[in-house]
Parts: sequence; structure tokens; C-alpha cells
Amino acid sequence: MRIQKLIVLTALPLFSATLLTACSSTSVEAMCEVAKDHEEDLMAATDTTDSSLESRVELADAMVAYYGDLEGAAPGDIKDAVSASKATWEQIQEHLAAEDREAVRDAINSEESMQNQQAVYDYMKPSCGDIAMFDE
Repeated sequence: MRIQKLIVLTALPLFSATLLTACSSTSVEAMCEVAKDHEEDLMAATDTTDSSLESRVELADAMVAYYGDLEGAAPGDIKDAVSASKATWEQIQEHLAAEDREAVRDAINSEESMQNQQAVYDYMKPSCGDIAMFDE
């Protein structure tokens, strides 16, 4: 009985780590599916973005939709960065509605915004490399 208990106690951390890895890879896979679902809209929005207000609104709308759906698929370890990125793009939408180009520029170029979006990209890149927006 003691040997069985020892085997179970020894195997439990290994099983837990395997289970956690499986869960997080499933979450990354779900995030990749979201990216695939939004890929066409995001690529179209970035390809047509110019200095016009209309094209920038279109890009912001696409980014809010993307990060909103990504937020539902993101696991806890990256969810904060996803939520912060979504909030940044919502803020950009507000600045665009007010036609405040300087505030838009500041929101896009803020260190926190860039760090959050880079963290999401870095988190997804190894698993989502077949998606055009993750192709270098």
C-alpha cells in the first residue's frame, strides 16, 4: 500500500504539469483560431489604412473586435495583456470619434500599449506561425 501511495504522490506533479501544459496549449490553439477568424479583416484594414479618418476608424474597429474575441480565448497568464490591448484600441476609437489625432498617436505609441501588444504577439507566435500576421 505504501508503495502505491508513493507512486501516486510521485506521479501527481508530473500529471499536473502535463494537464496544465495541455490546457495552455489548447488555449493558445483557441487564440490561433480567433486570429485565423480575424485574419482577413485585420489584413484588409491594415492594407488600406492611410491618413484618412475613415481608414483609421476601420482599423480600430477591426482591432477591438479581434482583441475582444481574443480576450475570451486567452488563458490567465496572457489575459491581462490582451485585455489591456483591447482597452487601448477602445480608447483609440474614442479619440478617433473626437478627431483627436494627437491622442490617437499617443495611445498607439505608448510604451505600455506596445509592450502589451508585443506580449500577445510573442505568446501566440510559436503556435500561430502559419497565420499571415505572424509570418515574419
